[in-house]
Amino acid sequence: MRINRATDKNDHRMWIWFGEGNDVITLERGRLFSWSFGFRLNVEMEDITLGLDLGVIDVYISLRWKPITRFLGAHPNYTFKHTMPGGKVEKGAYWEERSVGVKLDLREMLVQGEFWTNMNNQPRNRFFYIHIMDVILGRREYSEKVLQEGGVDIDMPEGVYKATFKRFISYWKRPRWFGVQSLHRISMDIPVGIPHEGKGENSWDMGMDATFGVTMPADENESIYDIAKRFAMSCLKTRQKYGSLHSPDYAKWKMEGEVRLESKTETPDIVGASEVKNDTSKAN
Repeated sequence: MRINRATDKNDHRMWIWFGEGNDVITLERGRLFSWSFGFRLNVEMEDITLGLDLGVIDVYISLRWKPITRFLGAHPNYTFKHTMPGGKVEKGAYWEERSVGVKLDLREMLVQGEFWTNMNNQPRNRFFYIHIMDVILGRREYSEKVLQEGGVDIDMPEGVYKATFKRFISYWKRPRWFGVQSLHRISMDIPVGIPHEGKGENSWDMGMDATFGVTMPADENESIYDIAKRFAMSCLKTRQKYGSLHSPDYAKWKMEGEVRLESKTETPDIVGASEVKNDTSKAN
């Protein structure tokens, strides 16, 4: 048996090696003062991990042991078929990660539990969560009061984008509570969309992307022009993160979008004129 500790001061783990090969018990200190209580047993192919939430400290105990690996390998809970090049079908199996646990989170006022669910909390009928405040005071009801609506220009390096906005106050009220939460907010709609490069981490977010709208907090004394400037700066930060601040592709996106929107607005007028003409001819 041998014991090792992590050398990094921010890594609070300790390993106890026993037996032969990679049999090991891992002890880890998690969050301090999480104010949550409960346990979670996580079963993987090679490890079984017990997490304990003790309010002032979270502790994780993980066991890797050959007999467990052999047992799970002989009794898989998930099988699959894979079609190989040439059409040959091969069968396979692995132990899908599963969890059992229940936790009371005092920060979120939430109780949640699971019984033999996977990483996606499936099957759903074995996973639950209960919002304590909803049970005691009732679910929050939403309402809003519109303060101002209109149009605004969003100034970007390639030109000005036309947008519409709505300033409003959001209210949340619980049926069995006298207090009301409120927040001043603004929503903006940009039909053309302000372009930026995609994140490029997956096939579906490569290439050009765009922001077509936003809803965000707004100070009641902040002018619509200051809000538009703040929103434009956030768009520039997104561009800086994923691409360039200015690009001919952005100007092309803007021009094509404006032409597309203009054609959509003109089409109903043409149809309407045709309908009037047809009606007139019928009248004659």
